[in-house]
Formats: sequence, C-alpha cells, structure tokens
Amino acid sequence: MRKLLPELVEIMEKKVPYASALADYYRGLTIKKDKQGVYVNEIPSITGVVLGAFNGEFFHETATTHCTPHNLRQNVAELLDTITVKDTNISIDPGEGGYKEFYTKTLQSPMQVELSEKIEILKEIENKLIKLDSRVINAWVAYKEQIKDQIFVNRNKNFTQTIIRVNVILSLFMSDGNKVVNNMEILGKTKGVEILKEIDENLLEKIKKETIEMLKAEKIKPGFYNVITCPDVTGIIAHETFGHGVEMDLYLKDGALAKDYIGSKLAPEYVNIVDDPTLEGEYGCYFFDDEGELAKPTYIIENGIFKRGISDLYSSIYLSHLPRSANGRRESIARKPYARMSNTFFVPGKHTVEEIIESTDYGIYMDNGYFGMEDPKGWGMQINSRIGREIKGGKFTGKVFSPITMTGFVPDILKEISHVGNIFLTIPGTCAKRYKEDVLVAIGGAHLKTKARLG
Repeated sequence: MRKLLPELVEIMEKKVPYASALADYYRGLTIKKDKQGVYVNEIPSITGVVLGAFNGEFFHETATTHCTPHNLRQNVAELLDTITVKDTNISIDPGEGGYKEFYTKTLQSPMQVELSEKIEILKEIENKLIKLDSRVINAWVAYKEQIKDQIFVNRNKNFTQTIIRVNVILSLFMSDGNKVVNNMEILGKTKGVEILKEIDENLLEKIKKETIEMLKAEKIKPGFYNVITCPDVTGIIAHETFGHGVEMDLYLKDGALAKDYIGSKLAPEYVNIVDDPTLEGEYGCYFFDDEGELAKPTYIIENGIFKRGISDLYSSIYLSHLPRSANGRRESIARKPYARMSNTFFVPGKHTVEEIIESTDYGIYMDNGYFGMEDPKGWGMQINSRIGREIKGGKFTGKVFSPITMTGFVPDILKEISHVGNIFLTIPGTCAKRYKEDVLVAIGGAHLKTKARLG
C-alpha cells in the first residue's frame, strides 16, 4: 500500500493541483463485567482508503473498503471524471516530506495479552467494587481497546502510524434505602493493558468515598460563587469553550463568536490553554492528523491573549492569516475531516491546591466532572460535576452538594480566574461534532479559581 498510494496521488495530480490518500485499518475489543456476567464484543474491523483531490476551490473525495490495486485505480479514474479544475490563486503546501513511521509505546500491547487474562483482571476489579461498602447495590467495569494503523501519502509525504488506545470505566451504585446514586471513574491513555495496574486500592477508596458523599449531599442554592475546579472539571471547561468554540471550520460558517475575539486579552497573563496531540501517552495523542499534518502543540490562549483556533486543511486555506494546526480528524473513512481537538488543557501555574483553598473565604470546590456543553454562536457554556465541596475560611467544611452545574459567558469566567494550580491531570473522552463525528480526546489541566454561577 505504501508503494501504491504514491502512484495514485501522482495520477490525480496530473489533473488537479493537490491530491492525497489515507489508508486506515481499525479494530478493537470491548469487555464488560457486571453481576450478570461477562460480555465480550469484538469491534468490527474496518480497512479502507480515502482518496482526496483539490480542484483549486474545494475538495473532492471518494472512499472504499475494496482496496485491491485494480479497484483503487478505478476509484481514482471515477473521481477525476467528476472534477472540474478551477483557475484560482490558491495553492496547498504539501508540507514537510519524507518517509516516517510512528508507533504508540506500550509495556503490554493488547495484542500480546490473552483475552482470558483481561477477563480475570476485570472480574477481580468488579468483585472489589461490590465489596467496598454494604450500601453498594451494583457495580460494573468496562474495558475497551482500540488499535488504528494509518498510512498518509501526498507528493512529499509517506507517513505511517500505529495508535493503541485503552480505556477503563468503573461504575459504582449505592443506596441508603431512600436515595440511589451512581459514581464513575474513567481511565484512558495511548498505552497498553498496563493501564489496568493503575486501578489500585487508592483509586477504589476514592470512588467509594465520593459515592458515599453523593448519598449524603444536599442541593446547592443557586447563585454566584467563588469556584475552584479540579483538573477534570478544568479540562471540561477547556474542551467546551476553547475546543469546540475555536474549531475554525465554524468560523467559515459564521458559527462561532470566538472568531471576533482573536487577538483580544480574555484572561490574566498566567492563563494558557493548549491543544497538543504530541502529549505522549494521553488519550488524544497522535503523530499526524488525518490530513497528514505532523502533530504539534497549538497555543490557543497564550499569556491571557486569544491567539488562534484549531484547523483542518480546508479552513486553513480560507483563513490563511491563521497558521494551520494538526487538527484535521475523521470519525472514520466514511466521514469528511473537520477541525477537531486532541488533548486540550489549561497549562499548570504556580499555586498549590492548598494555597488556592486557603485563599477562599467562601466558595465551592467542583470535583468529579462528568459533562459539559457549549454554544459556539453565543459562547455560553454549561459544566457539570458530581460533587461540590463547601469551603469556609479557607478550609473544607465537610458539607457536600450534588450535582453541581456551572453556567456563564466564557469571557466572563476567564477574566475572573485568579489562581492556576501546579498539578496537571487529564481524563479521556469521546468528542462529538454537534450530534455526530466522534473522535477520541483527552481533557484536563490544573486547578482553577474563578467566579461563576452555580446551580
């Protein structure tokens, strides 16, 4: 395939100014263990090729899972028959070239660990969850491995990458006889089965403690509060506001208010937000995007100033005053590329979490984030966490609220950030473009202190 695809690109470029090809081989496995039994499902493997040609104005694409040389050559011929080349001044830089190979580093590749061994580990974890407390009424653990091999070719590039992702979800249900609560812990990295070793007694104790707190929690009185966000809640803020809100394909459709703020100071100088697919081991890591752009970090907010968004190739062509980023991603070969996030986070600052808490006369510590959504057109956001811990006089009171919802206008919340913590953590996620186009990402950062409306 690495020899055939350059031939196909060369044929296409006899007619069009730019062409590329992406070969994709995806497979995976899911295992779930609950008190009813063990459920194993092989994710259907997909092998296919996307052929793309730029006619001077926009892209034409065709995709196929019939990857014989004869069929691919036929697809090229049929694609070219549909194209009328436009005489424009637009040119596409094929980028840094060469023959490059990239691989995810693992200690225990999923392909080298027997299914029976994975199942036994999950059985042990589920058994420990059930035995955590007499109030536990149900528990389950789910494991998912995903392996993707890709080849990207244009006239300069011949790149391959193998990306291995593993994630685990722990779910715990408790009841006190009157109330039922559900708590979850999610782990996910670009690494192997060794991630299961991170599920230790400390993690199990954490999920137990939080679930008991949720049973005893009260509803918070709606209003404006000093708010401290834990790193996963911070990550949801980054993802929803300076992830979705700065996807540059939306700028072309006048679908994001953020475009009007580029170059503006939106936060104090110690606030930085980055999207970085090179962050080794994180769930959204990759070596090049689905349009062949080598991975590199993008500073979205730098020293409080909104510098730029994240782009796919098409949006970078028509927004040429903004540099191209490595964020052109597809859900699959059946989908077009869009500007999508990778690992999006607030860069750590200088404060310890203890210092941030001690600086708070009265406020809420948002813990265990689980959901968020944004309105790119109006730049509003909603962020949810399972737990809110009351702070008085710089100390936790022991009082807990659940659930907590933060809402507000993004620039208002950013400008109120007074502290950025020095601990960096991420969580894995699946990100959709509106209601579809799922890609795998990580979100995170440090503790933040700001002011916002809670309810």
